[in-house]
Amino acid sequence: MHDELAERSCSVHEVVPSVNPHERRIRWVVALWDLGLSRLGCIVSVMASAPRSVAEYHEAILAAVQVEHLTVEVERCPHHEAA
Repeated sequence: MHDELAERSCSVHEVVPSVNPHERRIRWVVALWDLGLSRLGCIVSVMASAPRSVAEYHEAILAAVQVEHLTVEVERCPHHEAA
């Protein structure tokens, strides 16, 4: 299961910046955990100067990575204005 967690984590890390490829100031944190029976849960927290909607990140992640539970949190970076 550890290899599967690592593989899916890498996939999520690849998907998040692809949602808004022109974003220069973006940070994200991914947490994956084993729900049992080969099912995974995932929480993604995104902070960007011009973030996309929660739905856009949610849709992109689910299209690329199989998880049973996904929570996406999106925040605008308070130190940068949108370009």
